[in-house]
Amino acid sequence: MIGLNGVKYVLSYYGFDILALNGMYKKKIIQSIGDQVGYGKESDIYEVLAVNDKPYILKIHREGVSFKKVLNNRPNMYKRNWFNISTKSALREKEALSRLYSYVSVPKPIATDRHFIVLEKINGTMLKYTRLEDPDWFFDEIIDEVKKIYHRGMVHGDLSEYNILIDEDRVVIIDWPQFIYSKEDRADKTLINDIKNIMNYFSRRYSLNNEIDAVLKKVKD
Repeated sequence: MIGLNGVKYVLSYYGFDILALNGMYKKKIIQSIGDQVGYGKESDIYEVLAVNDKPYILKIHREGVSFKKVLNNRPNMYKRNWFNISTKSALREKEALSRLYSYVSVPKPIATDRHFIVLEKINGTMLKYTRLEDPDWFFDEIIDEVKKIYHRGMVHGDLSEYNILIDEDRVVIIDWPQFIYSKEDRADKTLINDIKNIMNYFSRRYSLNNEIDAVLKKVKD
């Protein structure tokens, strides 16, 4: 890129972070950043304080291990550069959450700037690290959420024990950049994969067995 006086410069991810953080500050969304509380294949997650001292979660979308296949796995991702792709990823997550919130148990989206998205803070624990006292009940709750998602015209696309939070007796579905619409050609296959991921986890962890056809019928009915 060419700057003032013809000086060449290269924008790094750290520089991109500063631009997004400055944008969030100017929008009066974030006043301070706290500890890193998680990370995923494609994101870093921090606690933040809003200008009213309300705690939020900041998710920073980044190029990650599975991001290398992002152009194949996600629609509308144009082959430009990773800044564009990570920004598009954050916007897709906001699109999904905005469509689902009020109907499905998902975090409330607050704001985006470039590859940053600020979300409602959920005081839950990842399903992977939660020992459930009543796994049958929680399995049914998760499938009920999958059904609500499907009837809102969407499929999560990457559902697993790593992106489901357990907040006491509430199930919260997180991580939405890979969602697809239920009318897309590959929606049924993707939905079956999501359901099988959850079934396989509950089978391994709790010896809870279900039939895919019965679960799929419940979701679609």
